[in-house]
Amino acid sequence: PAMKRKIKFRAWSHKDGDMLSWMLLSQSAFNRDNCHLMYDVFTQPGFNNTGYTLMQFTGNTDKSKKEIYEGDIMKIQLPVGGFWGNTPIEKTGVVRYEAECGGFIVEWEYSKNQHHIILDCDIAYTGEVIGNTFHDPTLIKH
Repeated sequence: PAMKRKIKFRAWSHKDGDMLSWMLLSQSAFNRDNCHLMYDVFTQPGFNNTGYTLMQFTGNTDKSKKEIYEGDIMKIQLPVGGFWGNTPIEKTGVVRYEAECGGFIVEWEYSKNQHHIILDCDIAYTGEVIGNTFHDPTLIKH
């Protein structure tokens, strides 16, 4: 069977303080007046408030069908039972790609115990995107 995974990105413009959608990025590749945008996003990393920070779509949506990207801030409910215990626990964390975990995770404040969970479909579909690290950095506890 053919794989039907959507590969798309969004980008934060450090210069303009704006999130650039996949639609804008992909359309710019065909727009003669702005054909450099897609190239710039993929070649100018966001350092010193210039350039762009690229974020990949995870392939999941939250409980409101909102697409989940790297850099999103999510409210999630940890699974009850097993490692987490029998009391429901809500966490707010950032979506990140973690190669050692084999994919995307939701990571909250660090502790000596567990501080992340793999962003599988159960966590995604019951969770909620409440912002992103660029527009809403105060939603994350450090």
